[in-house]
Amino acid sequence: LLGADGAPIGNISNVLISPRGRILALVIDRAATGSNRQFTVNWGDVTVRGRTLNADMAQSDTDSLPDYIAQ
Repeated sequence: LLGADGAPIGNISNVLISPRGRILALVIDRAATGSNRQFTVNWGDVTVRGRTLNADMAQSDTDSLPDYIAQ
């Protein structure tokens, strides 16, 4: 997943889907960026550009997002 500035935010490790089959959020793993944390990005904050997914935020914006804990 790339940020609005084109810099990598992290790797998509999972996709959260509603019971009706709609994408709700992406689970992002920042291990590739030097951090061992996962968080979600709402699908509404993601733009698809060809084969690239961009979030409407920068990597620094993700520091304030809560950690994702699988249930």
